Amino acid sequence: SGELVVLLRAWKPLVIPVDKHGDVPAALTSRLLEEEETLAKSVAEARGRFPGLQIEGQFVATSPGQALVDASHTASLVAVGTRGHTALTQTVLGSVSHQVLHEARCPVAVVH
Repeated sequence: SGELVVLLRAWKPLVIPVDKHGDVPAALTSRLLEEEETLAKSVAEARGRFPGLQIEGQFVATSPGQALVDASHTASLVAVGTRGHTALTQTVLGSVSHQVLHEARCPVAVVH
């Protein structure tokens, strides 16, 4: 039995609006459900591709960089992608990758 692989999905709205009763609007609730469904699909796909691994998903309501840095406190390895880069900018890491490389408490793998 190997180590647990955790697929982390992080999303943090800039502002959490509430109505006069202190309730979160339906649009935000819907977005949170979409994020959780996306994570569930990613976990199911990963389990299908790698049936020998123990894979779990975790949704965190914070910025992606901070979520990965926080996870690095107990992880053996953090893997972060360079999503969104073009050929012209692939030598420059994105802000999330940069934050994780500088603040993580465990080894970091940057994957293309």
